Amino acid sequence: MHLLLSLAALSLVQVGTNAQSSGCPLSSAPFASVPSIKYAQNFAVTGSTDYTLTLKVGSQTITLSACNNPSGSVSGAISVPVASVGVQQQAVTGFIQRLNKESAITAIGPSFATTPCSQSKPASGSSTVTFGSGNGAIDVQTAIQTEQSPLAQAEWIVFFDAFFGFTGQGQASLAKTVDTYSCLKQKAAAYVSSKAGVAGAQPVAVISAVDLSSNSVINPNSALATYWKSILADAGAVPLVANDLASFQNLAHTADFVVDVTDEGTKSYDLALWSKIYGLKTVESGYVLRSKFKMTIKRAKIMWLNAQERSKEFG
Repeated sequence: MHLLLSLAALSLVQVGTNAQSSGCPLSSAPFASVPSIKYAQNFAVTGSTDYTLTLKVGSQTITLSACNNPSGSVSGAISVPVASVGVQQQAVTGFIQRLNKESAITAIGPSFATTPCSQSKPASGSSTVTFGSGNGAIDVQTAIQTEQSPLAQAEWIVFFDAFFGFTGQGQASLAKTVDTYSCLKQKAAAYVSSKAGVAGAQPVAVISAVDLSSNSVINPNSALATYWKSILADAGAVPLVANDLASFQNLAHTADFVVDVTDEGTKSYDLALWSKIYGLKTVESGYVLRSKFKMTIKRAKIMWLNAQERSKEFG
């Protein structure tokens, strides 16, 4: 019996030694303990063993297999940790950076590069896995951007960490995010409670969006509106949604700031165009005023956050 146990132990040690000698950085089973997904609604863990993990995003099913898998390579699976990553979508770079895996990026579209390191990478090239909408790529942008709460978006760090065999400490990073967010939410709730009945104590935010093909104010994407209503309410603000120019004009009379969630796509959308579409005009340096407003909206109070930039920043 002792001989059998010794042989088994020797076999496991040999597996680890062979993995190391073949360039595999893993020395243990990366998927032996897989976290439950608590907040995110748009990806799921649908199966796992100690050395394999199956993820689902929309209609895509992705199988990951650890490079030290005792069973060897698994047909159709991506070997992890991945040696190289291609980024061809918004909302990806931030997660890779948080995992301290930016050095793994070998190709990245110029509009997705947010640091000097990523800006030095080529725009295209061969990668072990590419996050994008092209053939063979893993499409994640819409799934991330349509999550309806900040913590749901934040939990995607676990998804990306899986591609690195959970070596990026994504779960620990998420735990810190949850703790910080929950603490700030509690502080905001305490403030709101202490100001109950006090007029104007809670800031009012107008959530709006623009159709850049017609330069008109439109009803914001429902998922984005829900997301921003959630984060603003948690921050102690009163979120209101404008569905056209008339409602924007009406709501902005008493609003403290505006959150624009326009998806600019490939078009240029800056403060000048924003002012033009919403009918704002500069009346003095640093201020903008709508001709029918009863109040001046200070430029410093305008939260200039379009949907893509916000996702890049959070993600």
